Amino acid sequence: MLPYFNRLETDLRLGDKPYHGNEGPFPVYRAPLSMWGPVDQALGEAALNAGFPWAEDHNAPYALGVSPYAINSRDSTRVSTNDGYLEPARGRNHLRIIGDVLVDQVLFSGTRATGERCLVGDQIREYHAGTVLLCAGAVHSPAVLMRSGIGPAAHLNSLDTPVRSDLPTGQNFQDHPGASFVVQLKDEVIPPAGFRHTNCCVRYSSGLAGAGAGDMMIVAMNRLGDSIGRHISGGAPVFGIVTVWVNECTSGGELVLHSADPRVDPFIEENMLATESDRLRLRDGVSLAREMFETDAFKAIGRVRPGSGDWDNMRTGAQIDAWALANVGDTQHGTSSCRRGDPHETESVVDPMCRIIGFEGLRVIDASIMPSVISANTHLTTVMIAERMADVLLRNPTGG
Repeated sequence: MLPYFNRLETDLRLGDKPYHGNEGPFPVYRAPLSMWGPVDQALGEAALNAGFPWAEDHNAPYALGVSPYAINSRDSTRVSTNDGYLEPARGRNHLRIIGDVLVDQVLFSGTRATGERCLVGDQIREYHAGTVLLCAGAVHSPAVLMRSGIGPAAHLNSLDTPVRSDLPTGQNFQDHPGASFVVQLKDEVIPPAGFRHTNCCVRYSSGLAGAGAGDMMIVAMNRLGDSIGRHISGGAPVFGIVTVWVNECTSGGELVLHSADPRVDPFIEENMLATESDRLRLRDGVSLAREMFETDAFKAIGRVRPGSGDWDNMRTGAQIDAWALANVGDTQHGTSSCRRGDPHETESVVDPMCRIIGFEGLRVIDASIMPSVISANTHLTTVMIAERMADVLLRNPTGG
């Protein structure tokens, strides 16, 4: 996979390393320490004093510790897949882009996909193709498949949807569970509007419950920023956040349809912290973060408290578990709802080449195919999957 990671990026500082790229569509940027915000600085200082090493690049092999967060950004603006890939290709004669389209279901002739039925405004239209690539993400790729009759038979029967294949579509949904703590910032350290929300992360190994390297993460956020906090009305106090999340998850949930109507969003039961392994490691991470919050580094910028609840009721492991089960949220890293694996395994939806098992001409290429949520942010890995599959399809455009 390394060549495909390298191909997608232009690492602005470390592009000459063998495990990075310098000619790809995504710029990878790390803010210098002089541009870190108050919560970045407090977390970095507290973690270093707690014995975590400095790691200049958390994407380097075996890197753990305190790192500047690598972000795909240029001139303080996130570079999306639209910016990096689609915009430069808009003028190609063989490319047609149709906006404001809601995909209903895949069309078939026997077991071969032949196109898709879509809603365009209030009209139903069909688009036909020799190969259908479904890239609607961990939420909507499984939803499209289930509306097409590919999913758990009992669930599809409950929606009066004819079953084409009884596959575990929508099962095994995963996301990183994150426990967030509010930093009530002192007036003199509040960053200005538009300030980069996060620049520092601490990636570490808990050594608990048989978890692998880098199974935990702590992330700073300098203000409930202009992107994440847009739903808050004007005049709300500005505050920072520190989030502890479980990078390697053993809990899994499911995604189901409320309706066969494509205008109705699916329902997701994330089932976070269902396993003792996840609870144990988050409990340990919360305790570790709490020790950091008591250091001079954090006291210099403000006061830390749980977003809901209070510290006095979070003394014991049982109290932390109860608080976490009531308050932990996802980190917007949904994966694994169309799980990739051996076609003979009962939990697989797509085979190793991303083909829907039992069908021709239909592939899923997005974060939904990950066998489990990766121990990292998911964006660049999702793009890597697309780069890899682009190579496969270029070599064999009609190969199943």
